[in-house]
Order: sequence, then C-alpha cells, then structure tokens
Amino acid sequence: SKFNFSAFLFTGAWFLYRKLYKIGIILSIVVFGLTIASLFVDYFFSMPLLRTICSSLGLSVSSEASFQMNDYMKVYSELLKFPVEKQVIFYLPSVLKFINFLIMIFSGFLANKIYYKHCIKELKNLDSKILPINDYNLELQKRGGVNIRLMWLMFFLHMVVNILPSFLSLN
Repeated sequence: SKFNFSAFLFTGAWFLYRKLYKIGIILSIVVFGLTIASLFVDYFFSMPLLRTICSSLGLSVSSEASFQMNDYMKVYSELLKFPVEKQVIFYLPSVLKFINFLIMIFSGFLANKIYYKHCIKELKNLDSKILPINDYNLELQKRGGVNIRLMWLMFFLHMVVNILPSFLSLN
C-alpha cells in the first residue's frame, strides 16, 4: 500500500507498461483527453478572454510575471463583469488540470494494489492449465514482465501533448 511515484507521474503509461491494458488504455485516453481539452479551452477561450481584460485595463498578458497584487485584483474584478458562462470557461482549464491531478494521485496510491491483484490472477490462470515445465516457463515470461515498446510510444505521445503547446504562441 505504498505510493507508486512512477504510476503518479505516468498514469496510463505505467499501467500499459505493466501489461494492465484495460485500465492503462482507459486512463491514457482520459488523461490525454483532459490535457488536450485543457489546452484547447485555454488557447481558444481563456487566453483571448484574459487578453481582452488585460487590454481594457492597459496591462500586457506577456508581462504577467510583473503583475502586482493590485493588477490581479483588477483582472479578477473585470472577469466578474462577464457572464457566468465566460467565467466558467475561463476557469475550465484549471478545473481539468485539477481532475487530471486527482487521477494521478489515485493512480499513485492504487497502482501497486491493482498490479498485485493482476499478477495473482494471471498466476492462478496459468496454474489452472496443465503445461510441461518448459511451456509453463515460456508462458510465464510472455505474460509477465513489461511492455517496453508501448512504454516508448506512450513517452513520445506524452512529450508531444505536453511540450508541443509550448511552441505555440499563446500571446
């Protein structure tokens, strides 16, 4: 019942790497979906709204690092003047990132237990078959271990989804 830091960082990919394909595919789709949705809403809705608010206040989004607390309060009070739908859309990327973070936390805490149960189930299934020792060992090697190719594919996709947007101009 220890925390699995690898499963926390690479949620769906860790499960796929450990040959837990069903949960790995589901978590990968959910995590990638949340990430892409967050980036999409941020790029096409939240940032334009922030630019509109900042330009009406005479502030620059690119100089956000130099904002004073007073500037943040002005931006927030201007945001409150917009309809509720626009306010929800403005905060939606943060909500999606928070949901993604919760999934990562749950994965970190539950991964070892899920993997342990999977291993026990696979061993029981294998033990129920009557196989010669050589065939048993080959089958055990095939079912056990890790999936390196899938790990590299997931690593590549993770990099594309998380690094590519930094090359897009958000200003």
